[in-house]
Amino acid sequence: MKIYRKTIILFIIGVLLFCWYYFYEVRGAKKREEIKLLQKRIFPFEKDEVSFLGIYREDFEVECLKKKNKWIIEKPERFDGDKEEIERIIDKLVSLEIERNIGKVENLKDFGLEKPEKKIVLGKDGERLILYIGGENPSKTQYYVTKDKENVYLVSLWELKDIINKDLFSLRDKTILPVDKEKVREIAIKNGPLYIKCVKENEKWMVVKPVKDIGDKDRIEEIIEKIKDEKIKRFIDKEKEISFYGLKFPKIAIIIKQNGEAYSLFIGKRKGGRYYAKNSLKKCIFEIDKSVVDILPKRSKEIREKSVFQFDIPDVEEFSIMRKEESLSIKKEKGKWKILEFPETEPDADKVEDFLWDLTLLEIKDFIKPEKSLMERIGLSPPEIRIKVKVRGKFQQIYFGNEKNEIFYGYSPERNIIFTLPSSDYKKIDKKIKDFLPEGE
Repeated sequence: MKIYRKTIILFIIGVLLFCWYYFYEVRGAKKREEIKLLQKRIFPFEKDEVSFLGIYREDFEVECLKKKNKWIIEKPERFDGDKEEIERIIDKLVSLEIERNIGKVENLKDFGLEKPEKKIVLGKDGERLILYIGGENPSKTQYYVTKDKENVYLVSLWELKDIINKDLFSLRDKTILPVDKEKVREIAIKNGPLYIKCVKENEKWMVVKPVKDIGDKDRIEEIIEKIKDEKIKRFIDKEKEISFYGLKFPKIAIIIKQNGEAYSLFIGKRKGGRYYAKNSLKKCIFEIDKSVVDILPKRSKEIREKSVFQFDIPDVEEFSIMRKEESLSIKKEKGKWKILEFPETEPDADKVEDFLWDLTLLEIKDFIKPEKSLMERIGLSPPEIRIKVKVRGKFQQIYFGNEKNEIFYGYSPERNIIFTLPSSDYKKIDKKIKDFLPEGE
């Protein structure tokens, strides 16, 4: 019985020792390390908690306040803040560590902290912590700082110098227009006498003015991306008459619609490598880089789809090449290509796919207004060659006409457009049965 009781006591002692080891040595060590790191940090805040940032120096002060996940500059004037830049600064500040604790000092003047001209304030939920910044250490690698005007610390000069020297421009929102390529449903561009309007229908861009046609998705989205990514280069603080900037009757205007909202950008006179501009969201005039204007189309054809065929080769189920003297149809059955006119003859799969690849590379050189009399004159009614491609159950059909003066003509019934292609592309479509047979047959 005594042995049994002794065993129980030893077991309980063992459990207690294990619990002490686990909670103090294992979990406690982690907690102590977190406390140690927290004590080294100047600002004991988490980045997402911070809702106030203030930067002050002798000739400058700026205060930024976070409201509903949006940063607003409250001083010296009210402006929208640059969320990315402000949060980058906050991230640096909450990571700022004490490199040396000098401790309590008798004379703050020795450290440039008696009447400090520079300070940074971070705040959360009504709580604000002030960091006073004094002089540099002899090696000019650290600042003397204090939080309570009693204890002095050394922190990295490189981490703080960039922040304390920020100007108002760097903290202001420099977005030209707050657009999202995936959400944009309409874009209208006025560039001098040219007016273009494009709308997105079922994830496909369509030009609706000045002509109706398929839009060049890459080109349209390149313009939207440029407006989204490009930043304001300078704000005009002391504005003159709006006509001085060419913005009373701007020659260039862009209107973008997304989520039921319309955003406008008006572009005026050029100034060196920049243009004066104004948008529907900001009261002020600003300057933008000329690359924003350079990317805009100067002719409607620049924004129209120039690919003759639009398909991915694996999606092709069948195609036909029809001409006056010969017709050819090739169909995919159970993963293999078959010539329908000669079912016993199997075409060369590489030659078939090379032909389809060439079709996807055909690119329109110029657009011509469709007229019946013109179609007859250029060999499109009836066509010299007609190519029909079945893609995922739907047909794409193109007529090809005469070759003349280093070009030949094409017509798309679906788009109702006549176009030209370079003569060098004619050999890509001028194929007969023999061109698909294996070598030696």
